[in-house]
Amino acid sequence: MSRALRICEARLGSNHPNTQGSRRSLAAIRQRMGGTASSPSSDSLEHFAPLIAAIAAIANGDETPRQNVTQALAQLEQNGWMLREPVERIWAGERDHAALVAGLDAQDTVLIERVLALL
Repeated sequence: MSRALRICEARLGSNHPNTQGSRRSLAAIRQRMGGTASSPSSDSLEHFAPLIAAIAAIANGDETPRQNVTQALAQLEQNGWMLREPVERIWAGERDHAALVAGLDAQDTVLIERVLALL
C-alpha cells in the first residue's frame, strides 16, 4: 500500500486531494489492522471514513485510489472484515442495499451503508 501512495505522491504531488485522501486511508487502515474485528463504534467508523470515501470515489469513476483500496480490502478480509465482495459489486453499479448487505455482520453492514450513503 505504501508503494502505491509513493506513486500517487510522485504523479500528483503531496498536496493533491487524492494523495491526501490516500494517505489518510492508509493511516486509518494501518491503525485498524492492529485491532481485531468487532462491532463498529463511532470512533472506529471515523477511522474508516477515508476508506469509505475512497470506495465511493471509485464507484463514481475516480480510479486513482483503486489499488490502495483493493489492497486494504484484502488485508481487512484477513482480519475478518468481509467488505471486498460487496464493494466490488458497488463498483460494478449495484445499489440494492438488501442484496449488498445480505450475509454480512453488523460491522460490515454499517460500512457498506456508509458507502451507499455517499453515493
